Amino acid sequence: MNFLSHYYHELPCDDPYFTAGLMLPDILSNYSHRAGKAIKLHPWRLAEPDSEKIKRLTEGVKQHYAVDAAFHPSDFFVQNTHFIRGLMADYPFTCFPRRGYAIEHILLEIILDRRLLNADNRVCDNMYAVLDRVEEHVVADLMELNGHNGYSAGAAQHFTRFRHQKFVYDYTDDERLVELIGHINRRLGNPPLTDIDRKHLLSLIYAIENALSHQKFPKFRTDS
Repeated sequence: MNFLSHYYHELPCDDPYFTAGLMLPDILSNYSHRAGKAIKLHPWRLAEPDSEKIKRLTEGVKQHYAVDAAFHPSDFFVQNTHFIRGLMADYPFTCFPRRGYAIEHILLEIILDRRLLNADNRVCDNMYAVLDRVEEHVVADLMELNGHNGYSAGAAQHFTRFRHQKFVYDYTDDERLVELIGHINRRLGNPPLTDIDRKHLLSLIYAIENALSHQKFPKFRTDS
């Protein structure tokens, strides 16, 4: 799941540190590109927290991975990524020669967030309002506790950048969403989007969005 979907899955949720923990794995994935090194909090290796705030961050990180572990093999994920694969084959894309499975995965997760935003963007308002209550240094403390001393400040700053830029709202803007997917696609080693690719991608986004509009948001029981 993507940022907003992880938050939505846990509603009602007003705990800033647990919510930040839900976001951190994906935030760290983005930060890794900036750092030039994979920076990750492995859920099975997380150190015993030494404060209540770090404990809640840690619980959020674990919940992120627990939900993803249930989501990825679910019927919802398998059926929708298969559907997206079929849709993509109907367009003469030149920009997706590699990592097709990753593209299907990314499209499903981002457009699931877009669906939530279009249904009621107050969910996103609330998510960012909750995240604004997090003290940046606590994120850095979590990173240091788990052995990322050289990257703790940078990761914490990247978290703050995430909540201040509020780019999840961009998912409802067609042009910005196409640009975002094009940027992610380049990270995967694929060529840039052509003008024709952009046109086809927007049609693809509409088709996926329409299909998701008829489905219930997936919810999973976890042990976390």
